[in-house]
Amino acid sequence: GDYSLMSQVFINLLDNAIKYRHPDRKTIIKMGGSVQDEMVEYTISDNGIGIELDQQDKVFDLFHQLHSKPDAKGQGLGLTIVRRIMDRQQGSVDIDSTPDEGTTIFVRLPRA
Repeated sequence: GDYSLMSQVFINLLDNAIKYRHPDRKTIIKMGGSVQDEMVEYTISDNGIGIELDQQDKVFDLFHQLHSKPDAKGQGLGLTIVRRIMDRQQGSVDIDSTPDEGTTIFVRLPRA
């Protein structure tokens, strides 16, 4: 993928992991990567507040912010930008999240 665009993806994802950390425990953020067939997959996992199932698709909508943490700063653009960048790179972004346990974001790109 394009270096500048992919840097923006990871900056936005790490920013969200920090912004939506759980107030009652030490923040843990893990990043990993693997090659799967014709795709490269990166994961960013945290032990933050998580995302309700009914909100997981909505977090990619323009200006959407989680109501579970209204004091978090931001305009609701981060994940919208991530999705648009991934679309332009012929990749994808998906979420696996459990409220009060954390979130894993999967970023997939075609292998070069």
